[in-house]
Amino acid sequence: MQEREFERVGSNHPIKLDIRVVAATNKNLAEVVKTGAFRTDLYHRLNVVTLTLPALRERRDDIPALAEHLIAKVSRKCKMRPKQLSAEAKACLMRYQWPGNIRELENALEHAIVLGSSNTILPDDLPEAIVEMGSPALPLNAHYHAAITDFKKQLVREAFRQAKGSYLEAAKNLGMHPNSLLRLIRSLDLRSDLQAR
Repeated sequence: MQEREFERVGSNHPIKLDIRVVAATNKNLAEVVKTGAFRTDLYHRLNVVTLTLPALRERRDDIPALAEHLIAKVSRKCKMRPKQLSAEAKACLMRYQWPGNIRELENALEHAIVLGSSNTILPDDLPEAIVEMGSPALPLNAHYHAAITDFKKQLVREAFRQAKGSYLEAAKNLGMHPNSLLRLIRSLDLRSDLQAR
């Protein structure tokens, strides 16, 4: 690397190179070198210019532009027409903590593009963990909340009864996306109740 040349296996003729190496890591290489898990000479050859990029959760203002770029990239990869990102879905993306950084954002958008049923990415199209963790917690009065929960349970049970147990038909009857209905059933703890019918 230092001499900017290499030899092919079985050859005695050096081949000159004019390259720059760009390397990325999520580790603190200086610390890894101290422990002996990374070669010191390689570290010093690579460590010419260091760029430190903060985690995605620390630069939330970048999320909308990154999302648009990733939607275009994933759409090309999947040979699909690019979808628009709804304001509600964008809000979910902005609230989520992104422990997996940009890779997780790309995977979430690919999930939404491939599984979404419209030309717009909605919160229902995003992975469940992102929607749930990205939802703001609202303080609710317990009595009001209990009454709303009971009403939702009755509504879902009745929709399932009319749909003869079909998730898709029940979601259609309720005017909901099937993913939203599944999330609602989980949040109301109705799965075992509906399976017993």
